[in-house]
Amino acid sequence: MLARSSLALLSVGGGLLLGPAAHAAHAAPADSCLPTPLGTASRYAEFIKGSSQRVADTEGAVAVGGNATFGDPERKEGFSIGSRLTPSDLKALPGGYSLVVGGKLTVNQVVLERGKGVYRSLEQSTGGSFGIDGPHADGPSPVDFAKEFSTLKARSTAWGALATNGKVDDQPSGEPDTLLLEGDRKVNVFTVPAAMMEKARNIKIKVPAGATTLVNVTGAAYDMNKNAIYGVHLWDHTAGRFVLDDYQAGSAAFKDIRSKLLWNFPQASQVRKNYASWPGTILAPNALVSLGNKGSNGEVGPGHVNGSLIAGKLTSVSGAETHHMPFRGCLPGEGEKPPEPSDKPESPGPESPEPEKPGEPSPTPSVSAPPKDETSPSPSPVPVKDGSTPSGNPSPEGDLASTGSDVGLYAGLGATLLAVGSLAVVHAVRRRGQSG
Repeated sequence: MLARSSLALLSVGGGLLLGPAAHAAHAAPADSCLPTPLGTASRYAEFIKGSSQRVADTEGAVAVGGNATFGDPERKEGFSIGSRLTPSDLKALPGGYSLVVGGKLTVNQVVLERGKGVYRSLEQSTGGSFGIDGPHADGPSPVDFAKEFSTLKARSTAWGALATNGKVDDQPSGEPDTLLLEGDRKVNVFTVPAAMMEKARNIKIKVPAGATTLVNVTGAAYDMNKNAIYGVHLWDHTAGRFVLDDYQAGSAAFKDIRSKLLWNFPQASQVRKNYASWPGTILAPNALVSLGNKGSNGEVGPGHVNGSLIAGKLTSVSGAETHHMPFRGCLPGEGEKPPEPSDKPESPGPESPEPEKPGEPSPTPSVSAPPKDETSPSPSPVPVKDGSTPSGNPSPEGDLASTGSDVGLYAGLGATLLAVGSLAVVHAVRRRGQSG
């Protein structure tokens, strides 16, 4: 079977021969979508290689390879874990643990909303009111952090080396202080220097419905508050416009784009966040990630992450949250290229209204001074409803490789053309040009 290569007719002595087009189609890699590109980390809202210091809450599961300090008695703050985990989420976690700490866990008012905890050793903070509410015990870590981060670092580096196939515009017409990322592929790759991203007050991303977005941010450090980024806007195909990310912002099409957005920091040793909501998953395997900033004028934040956070180390300011919105995108393995765009553009399917769950409060509007995102921090974590994101990875589409039968056919054609003599070949080529 010939793969997408056009066929030309050659006339030699009154007979017909089939010949290949001038350029054979490029074959897309057969294995261009990894089934779980982030490995075990994809099951957690926070997956940290070293130490972690956290207050407020995370809706998903937490895994820390080193020591962890959760809650702060001086501020009278605690830390809640797992409010949005489903029974299937818990079943997929190694050992069923929603909290894993490979080293010492220091706690103040830690609440395991769902699941159970395991740690090497436990210590309650001095002056704290209670330690952990929920099932927990000391024991070996069910996660091999060294192995997982070895793979994550290799993939981060490989993805960071992929060629940009989308448009990066830091001066779009009529939109000062805006960084526009625009692509037309199933997997859209953008390479943005950290210094360029720090200059933007707004970031806008426009890709096809159902597409994966990989943003490779280069440089040793990134500070989201250097020029005070106001927010990240994603193109909502249902609304037909850009929508500023927030907890329940946008339609199901918007949430699908958000669930397939990965910010990759392959070189960074530090990533600092400000008060803006940050959609998508953050992969910074070598970096200390700070959820919010502590400066001379106090704290800047908290801002939330609407996706998972994978980092070398983690710290946070009051109110910072990570939300249970796992990465569901399509990314290639090491040494592979992203899948080519399909012949026909995707269009979003019919949208179903998202049912409200009784008894669940809506997110509280922000009371901080503008410009800030609309998600507000809450001193005591309160479960809030999140629109579900479609699961599953897009099927890679691309040109099919030529089969072995094509090679045999082409070889036969060459032998036949040589046999009829040079004059017949010239005549055949002339006839093909007239038929094309």
